Amino acid sequence: MKQITGNKLLVKALKEEGVEYLFGYPGACTIDISDELYKQDEIKIVLPRHEQALVHEADAYARTTGKVGVCLVTSGPGATNLVTGLATANYDSVPLVCFTGQVPRHLIGNDAFQEVDIVGITRSITKYGVTVRNREDLGRIIKEAFYIARTGKPGPVLIDLPKDVMAEFGSAEYPKNVNIRGYKPNTSVHIGQLKRALKMLSKAKRPLFLAGGGVNIAHAQEVFREVVEKTQVPVVTTVMGRGAISTKHPLFIGNLGMHGAYAANMAVSECDLLFSIGTRFNDRITGKLHEFAPHAQIVHIDIDTASISRNIHVDIPIVADAKEAITKMAEYVEPCSTSKWLAQIDAWKNEHPLTMRPNGVMGPLDIFNAINEQFDDAIIVTDVGQHQMLTSQYVDITENRQIIMSGGLGTMGYGLPGAIGAKIGNPDKPVIAISGHAQHRHQPLRRPGRQGRDSTQCRAVRRRPLQNARTGRGRQDRHVPGAYHLPERPRLFRRGRGQGAEESPQRTFRNGRLGRHDEPRHPPRGAAGHCRQVPLHRIPARRGRTQDVPAVGRIRHAVGLGAVRHIAPRGNAFERPGDHLQAERRGRSARLCREGRLLGCRCPGRCHLRADPVPGACGDVRLERPGRGHEPEMERCRSQNQNRIRSGDRRE
Repeated sequence: MKQITGNKLLVKALKEEGVEYLFGYPGACTIDISDELYKQDEIKIVLPRHEQALVHEADAYARTTGKVGVCLVTSGPGATNLVTGLATANYDSVPLVCFTGQVPRHLIGNDAFQEVDIVGITRSITKYGVTVRNREDLGRIIKEAFYIARTGKPGPVLIDLPKDVMAEFGSAEYPKNVNIRGYKPNTSVHIGQLKRALKMLSKAKRPLFLAGGGVNIAHAQEVFREVVEKTQVPVVTTVMGRGAISTKHPLFIGNLGMHGAYAANMAVSECDLLFSIGTRFNDRITGKLHEFAPHAQIVHIDIDTASISRNIHVDIPIVADAKEAITKMAEYVEPCSTSKWLAQIDAWKNEHPLTMRPNGVMGPLDIFNAINEQFDDAIIVTDVGQHQMLTSQYVDITENRQIIMSGGLGTMGYGLPGAIGAKIGNPDKPVIAISGHAQHRHQPLRRPGRQGRDSTQCRAVRRRPLQNARTGRGRQDRHVPGAYHLPERPRLFRRGRGQGAEESPQRTFRNGRLGRHDEPRHPPRGAAGHCRQVPLHRIPARRGRTQDVPAVGRIRHAVGLGAVRHIAPRGNAFERPGDHLQAERRGRSARLCREGRLLGCRCPGRCHLRADPVPGACGDVRLERPGRGHEPEMERCRSQNQNRIRSGDRRE
């Protein structure tokens, strides 16, 4: 019997599975596979700039074509760069088969160069993951991977390929059939349960269909439209289910949930039967679980047994493929009397229509209207953010249009590589990528070190080095035209001691960096999570040197305090106001609440320490060289009632 290497068997298996495009990035552990791929012409290789872009392209290719997306990356960082894309495909039920290189078997577990346990890392975000240990199992594992990815509830599968296994010679036979013990996807419909559900549908006075992404994944849009028109039951959809029925159809109400339409949410609240197909009832559509569809009996059809009654208790569960179940429904359903119910829904639509107020300049609605008018047959790909929700609300999705997005995970940066993958799979269709204000910063296709400036970044400044800290020189910030600027009147920080203390303007640096000298070990984060602008003050330190320190709590005046030696962040930036931090000074303590207000001070001198609330900017502050004189003003900040108690100055 002819024997071939594992590399050649992999290429043969891809051809047997009908793979047309392979999205790959070569590396040391997969270079032999790349050599075999370049010896043939049937499978086309798509080489991106980054592995995350690669997996997003394969994801969109699979969504728009119905085929399995195939990826090939090397070990270590190449494999870990797939993690976000695998999680995206897992949440949205996209069939992917990802091959990752791995170091030789004798190096696995020894912390070898570019060796990670990628199967363990991705165990919770893949449908199946395995490391090939024996050359004889390679063909069977590849066959099972494609079968698992495309059957049942689709999802990503990861196969880890050690380099020495792929170099071994073995059988050239590729299996024709698959028999996996314990994995038997349901391919039929329980007719008894389905008839019970349809009997409830015929008796309901206010029935409602809820179509999720499972209807689109199963390609059941046509048969679902037939059932809707036959029963005259109105339809609401999830964001991922948009397109299950044309948005121009008279029985379509709109999207459901926190990003949905008023009429759609009112219909769910007032219906007496909610017939849901292919949705997992996530928090974006349910809100408070005890208030979701309070008057309705619920029928749930889903191919995943674990998704039924997980979030919402249902009255009639049906485990089946969406297309199989809807096809059976079309044989048994009868027209329903819904004229009064439809009139009520129309009244809700007229009362609160889904529209945007014109403001005299071009806005998102104008762009969406142009897309609706100009493109009859198109694929629309969005990134994640407000523009994504606006697109799902205002762009018409008909039989010839398709919308794809990262719905479950909400992956920023999905749009551009997703559009590329969709175009590769559909070269004759126009593909529209809709992106928001900050998405280009998340695109994995960009060259490292060539990041663009965000158009709405918070308090953008452009820096030019003029001076350094050791010589008394510092940095000077210059505003970026068109960006948000700092206040015209900067806050002042008093330098030195006594009445003649010198005041210097507040200084701002990006990324919380404190300069070249006297930099703390843990630079503090900005007060608002993603905002990287940290206000700095220049104060005297020991031995005549100066250093820049962040204005934690926006301390405006500190006469006689000396140097702030170290400021370190603690905990979450947005904890409750009752949390307290400890400020140590010469064995005695002063307490600052989470909002940065002074709770008490036993300072023997008059230091006039006063702080204003800045959520998330508090930190551990070590103070030295207290002043002399009087105790400071004290402000107490109580977490329960926020009462402020002020006490006057006292002399010792």
